[in-house]
Amino acid sequence: TWEVYRVALQRALDKAVNDFCVQGVVISLGLDTHKGDPCATRRAGFLLDGDDYFNLGKCVADATAPSAIPTIWIQEGGYYMEKVPAAVVNVMDGFLS
Repeated sequence: TWEVYRVALQRALDKAVNDFCVQGVVISLGLDTHKGDPCATRRAGFLLDGDDYFNLGKCVADATAPSAIPTIWIQEGGYYMEKVPAAVVNVMDGFLS
């Protein structure tokens, strides 16, 4: 669920930004986290959807924007092809909002 995913993402971002004082962030955007993706249900069970991806992008922006940390996104994974394009748009909308 998004709540579980959010906690782990926020912990990782906080550690990268605050503890390691990074000069850039590379996000590996694995969209096999979507609730309809066969990998998501068989393996990790993240089951993210719609607004979860907007919130993911916003979470990354909230962590990196105050320090103006350059951020690169690399899309990998994601096998529910009917949903991948919308998920990418939602992430970017959240990141840029």
